Amino acid sequence: MEVLYDLTAGLDHIIAGADYQGSLKNNTSQEYDDLVWSDARAKPTYADVVLATLEVMREYILTQIDLKTSMSIIGGFISSIDASVTILPTRVWQFNALNVYLNRNNTDFIVYPYDLCAGSTGPGCAQIYISLVDAAKVELLYSESYTHVRGWLDSGRALKDALAALTQQELLDYEDNR
Repeated sequence: MEVLYDLTAGLDHIIAGADYQGSLKNNTSQEYDDLVWSDARAKPTYADVVLATLEVMREYILTQIDLKTSMSIIGGFISSIDASVTILPTRVWQFNALNVYLNRNNTDFIVYPYDLCAGSTGPGCAQIYISLVDAAKVELLYSESYTHVRGWLDSGRALKDALAALTQQELLDYEDNR
């Protein structure tokens, strides 16, 4: 992953669409000082723009961590499903069912978009439900995949937490080696 140090992005992060003339091609303080500021809003200090630039770099890395985590969870989940466990022909539905299960509330009913009501339409169950047999299959998929999913989520969170302390050079050199 290539992370760029770009003062223009940092400046835009502070003042979107700022009106100025000049170049920040080399990202230097001299270039920033030489900008001809035409915007009605006050020109931020160079130090503020540097901090905003580092924040933009962190946000980019966060997006990449989320993407890699998501793709690894989905990819690992799909490849770990036992061929005998079939709910529908598509594996995407199975992942969606697992995702819904992971986001259930404390009543053990799936909140959205399905309710797991074990084939019942009793109190607390929406009209859209899946059967007891399918509910058992989702439970099996969840239990088989929980460690894999939890590991990726935890490792992604640890990387995100560490980003705040990284220096400019560490951000430029950042690699997600999971």
